[in-house]
Amino acid sequence: MKLFTLIENTTADENLVCEHGLSLYIETEKHRILFDAGQSDAFARNAEALGIDLATADMAVVSHGHYDHTGGLLRFLELNRHAPVYVQREAFGHFEAESARSIGIVPTVAAALRESGRLVLTDDETDLGDGLSLHSCNAEQRPFASQSGGLFMMRDG
Repeated sequence: MKLFTLIENTTADENLVCEHGLSLYIETEKHRILFDAGQSDAFARNAEALGIDLATADMAVVSHGHYDHTGGLLRFLELNRHAPVYVQREAFGHFEAESARSIGIVPTVAAALRESGRLVLTDDETDLGDGLSLHSCNAEQRPFASQSGGLFMMRDG
């Protein structure tokens, strides 16, 4: 398995750009997976600089519904015309930072995903076939208390 960091908050390579967010490219013997897409198209520019052809990705997986993990999906949908995009059903909620600034999926990205015909909504466990599965762990009991760190999700108003 090969794991490439396409976007992260820092970079030691002057040929790559960095931004707040995350995007990884995972290559196995059978699969090519885009895991998150950063907040802009910078992940795609880095992929090109690294010799990675995003058009050949078999699938995209979104870890959660924040702009810094989903903003680049518009570019991915342009570059790749076939890969399903797996997104947790709850990712389209309303998320805010402590400052009441929206940090959720940008509405144009959400609309493009829905209109693409490639959006696959996932639940707690989703079988992707070939020995791959996604697990949200949202229903899992946490063995320790965790704090939101200033992040909020609106439910029922």
